Amino acid sequence: HKDRHANIGFGTIGFDALNKIAHHPALAELPKILETPYVGPDKKHQVPPYGAEIKWLKTGDFQPDELRHLMV
Repeated sequence: HKDRHANIGFGTIGFDALNKIAHHPALAELPKILETPYVGPDKKHQVPPYGAEIKWLKTGDFQPDELRHLMV
């Protein structure tokens, strides 16, 4: 089994399901660890997308174009 990572909203789980998990009342007091890959047009030009991903989870508003913009 490989440990595969995808950016928030781009993986198998999807944004809506992950957002529900992140905001579930039973998990409210638990810290969350965000482990997603850097993005960029190539290996030499990669940036961390964490600011956008955290904003999406805080607001509940998935904006995939923000991440796609970082990939070019």
